[in-house]
Amino acid sequence: MSIVAWVLNVALTIVGPAIVYALYSSRSKFVAFHAMQSLLLGAAITVVGLVGMAFSFVTFGLGVVLVAPLMVLLGIADIVVSILIGVRAANGEWAEAPVVGKIARRIVGV
Repeated sequence: MSIVAWVLNVALTIVGPAIVYALYSSRSKFVAFHAMQSLLLGAAITVVGLVGMAFSFVTFGLGVVLVAPLMVLLGIADIVVSILIGVRAANGEWAEAPVVGKIARRIVGV
């Protein structure tokens, strides 16, 4: 189920990993850890996207020139990280995603 959290991160950003975490957090620390990482990564990207949209709005659309390429790069990075960590999770590894891995460990308690 840990790989499902990473696949759902790409498709459903926050909702998919949240569902996996809610359903499996009491059953498996391993699945909870990977679902929490996926959830935090999706949340971070969503927040950056919202801030970027607000910046674009405040600059009357001129910010789109900066925000659009950033969002494309973040989307690509999200897909790459989700694939790499998802494959490692499928192999039973407690792989940490950049930045959110340590936070997820603290939240899940592993």
